[in-house]
Amino acid sequence: MSDANSFSSGGTDGCDSADGTLAVATPGEEWCPILATGTLLGNRWVPAIVDRLLDEPHRFVELREALPGVSSKVLSDTLDRLVEQGVVEHRRSAASHHPFQYALTGRGRSLRPVVAAMRAWGDEQVATADDPDTARVHI
Repeated sequence: MSDANSFSSGGTDGCDSADGTLAVATPGEEWCPILATGTLLGNRWVPAIVDRLLDEPHRFVELREALPGVSSKVLSDTLDRLVEQGVVEHRRSAASHHPFQYALTGRGRSLRPVVAAMRAWGDEQVATADDPDTARVHI
């Protein structure tokens, strides 16, 4: 992710360009690593998916069960996008009854400290809130 050439110009809306690269700057704007990271992690489910895949690969159904509230369509679309961006790989499993699993690539594993920092910040906000139950919903 540190290669500025892996990102293309074309808008700050987080949309992918036709060639699958992230669009994080409009023509004439300077490339920004914060925008690049935010574009990748901006979908609410991406950090949670990466977090679930950090320790081991998972099948689609396992991810869906581990992420209450995500629809199958949103999960599928998000996984497809992460595969296109080189963060996740869809690979064959040794088990014949569960032929495919999702696993992080090296690029995906490099997000470990980012996701850990997000988890620590969230935990701190809940721990210091006057009403931790409300904080879990409104952070």
